[in-house]
Amino acid sequence: MPHLDRLNRRGLGMKAIGLPMAALLLTLVFGNVALAQGGEFRSGNSMLAACQRWANSSKAVSNSLESLNEGRCGGMISAIFFYGEVLPTTIRFCSPAGANPGQALRIVIKYLTDNPAITHRDFLELAPEALHRAWPCK
Repeated sequence: MPHLDRLNRRGLGMKAIGLPMAALLLTLVFGNVALAQGGEFRSGNSMLAACQRWANSSKAVSNSLESLNEGRCGGMISAIFFYGEVLPTTIRFCSPAGANPGQALRIVIKYLTDNPAITHRDFLELAPEALHRAWPCK
């Protein structure tokens, strides 16, 4: 992954950054939104529509909350994609060469669409689970 190579050359590889930094970043980015919107804000149910709109960015956004949720989806998917190889082994994934956050987004959307019985769960659990199933580390 080219972005990891650049970080490694600077001494900032994934092992140096690690899971604690990923958790801190996710908490800082999404913690305030959680407080503002209550518990349902991050479920697979609430994020699926936002992620579908994000994937099909040609659709016009009807209000600022939809726009915020689309951005949250894109940000969460990008963060999860970037840290996939340092997640706990039960959800760790290894994206193939040439993969990108857009492909990860489509995998997560398909997983949520194909498994409606679990979409009440936290999106930050479901997205890595979907990517782990699609791209297990070997």
